[in-house]
Amino acid sequence: MAARRSRIVFDVVLRARGRGALKLLEESGGHRWQAKSGAKTHTSTVTVAVLKERSLDERFSPDDVRIIRTKGSGPGGQHVNKTQSTIVAIHEPTGISVRASDRKQGQNLKVAMDELERRVREGQREGWQAQVNALRQNLIGSGERGDKIKTYREQDGIVTNHRTGEKRRLAEVEAGRLA
Repeated sequence: MAARRSRIVFDVVLRARGRGALKLLEESGGHRWQAKSGAKTHTSTVTVAVLKERSLDERFSPDDVRIIRTKGSGPGGQHVNKTQSTIVAIHEPTGISVRASDRKQGQNLKVAMDELERRVREGQREGWQAQVNALRQNLIGSGERGDKIKTYREQDGIVTNHRTGEKRRLAEVEAGRLA
């Protein structure tokens, strides 16, 4: 009979300050908890990713935008084809462009700039989130047995750090004495 595996995923945000906070950064990886029930040993695995808090540096400068004023096209009569009321705004660093074509050039400029800023910020957020996800995956590994960094053996009251080979009393670790 094959072992039944379930997977529960959730995020916990914890802010730590002080000398012991750096010790927490070493806790990323697989943690295995073993408890005995009768003659059987039950094992649970938790993967932990400890990331430094970072803020998204959203930058959008109008200086990075090239504005092209052009005549419109399509329906709208002679006015569209005679006046340069259409605005094309191009964000130079990313190459994202937006075109706004209505009767009033000033209104088109505002619409194009607002939409361009929204698209650039959205792209920055997506890129930042992809970086965070890649870092998290790198920290937790596969979650398989070979990736474990600590084993907590409830029946023995021992915590084994597989990186250093150090063994500690479970009661000390549960009390928060990591160092």
